[in-house]
Amino acid sequence: MAAARGEPPPPIAIGTFETAGRVLVPTALAALRQEHPAVRLSLRSLEPPDGYGLVASGDLDLLITHRYPGMPSTPLRGLVRRNVAVEPLRLAVPQSWGTGGGLSAADLVGAAWICGPPGSPDRVCLDVVARQAGLEPRVDYETADYALTLALVGAGLGVALVPAGSMAEAPPHPVAVRDLAGADPAREICVVHRRRPAALLRTLIDLVAQAAARLTG
Repeated sequence: MAAARGEPPPPIAIGTFETAGRVLVPTALAALRQEHPAVRLSLRSLEPPDGYGLVASGDLDLLITHRYPGMPSTPLRGLVRRNVAVEPLRLAVPQSWGTGGGLSAADLVGAAWICGPPGSPDRVCLDVVARQAGLEPRVDYETADYALTLALVGAGLGVALVPAGSMAEAPPHPVAVRDLAGADPAREICVVHRRRPAALLRTLIDLVAQAAARLTG
């Protein structure tokens, strides 16, 4: 419902996954607040596929989510989902491996991998990518936290497929970024909202899309 003349606009409730919450959402929200100083905003951290039901119920106005290769699409049930960016997944390796070209399956034989637990989106993605590249990855360290993943890689403990956006912040130890021969993985960054969003929410959606494009460009 639109605000009456002279009243502040209704609050906007946003849900987002962790990486976007750190490196994408603050830019978009700050830009919206600059244009509309009276806007009230709330933020909730949610990992995919959570959040769709909260948008449908009205508890959230906007969900910023993602989808990895190999993961099925979450049913929309009358909602609108818009892809705003395609985020490459890069191969993070210890800095001692150098920053040359791509690495083949043969280069990664015996490497310890760092990834989420079985069934998690990044683990499903790794399984898909490994089949494409002819790899048989051995996951020694299980974590869904990309900051921890990069710290483990930087300490020389393993390798990982990491979204480009999660590398926007420098890890505690430097890592090298390489390509994986035979695979070009990426995840989709999406926004989800109800049909016929209000003008202020449409503005926020555009700002999120612009921030995502800069992040992945």
